[in-house]
Amino acid sequence: VLFLVHRAQLAKQAKKSFERVFNNSVSMGIVGDGKHEYDCDFVFAMVETLNRDQHLFQYEKDAFDCIILDEAQNTTPAQMKMFLTRLGFNSKFVITGDLSQRDLVGRRGGLADVEQILGRVDDVAFSHLERADVREQRPRDRKESR
Repeated sequence: VLFLVHRAQLAKQAKKSFERVFNNSVSMGIVGDGKHEYDCDFVFAMVETLNRDQHLFQYEKDAFDCIILDEAQNTTPAQMKMFLTRLGFNSKFVITGDLSQRDLVGRRGGLADVEQILGRVDDVAFSHLERADVREQRPRDRKESR
């Protein structure tokens, strides 16, 4: 699994969450932010890092069964194109994003473009969640979260 985000801090947070879920049953590593942990079952990386050939070419096109691009509202069209064309031959892609939370003020974003381009392609689905679809998680008891 490849999990892509835009900032190193998000990659580290996601990795910690996945480690809690999988309880060390799979290997996990970070690519970027000075780390080069390429040979892991779950790889957490920054879009900008994998956009560089030196990191991207560490992987065969079919290296990942699933590729998750989180917070895709912050991708540029060029980054989205790289994501869709240079990664994941025969992989399942999951792209998440909220267009109302874009950091790319005044510039075109890749998330908006991708739905226009791929909206009519078979085997591609887009799901739009509304406020009513989102439920807040109750704070856990401190003892339970340890």
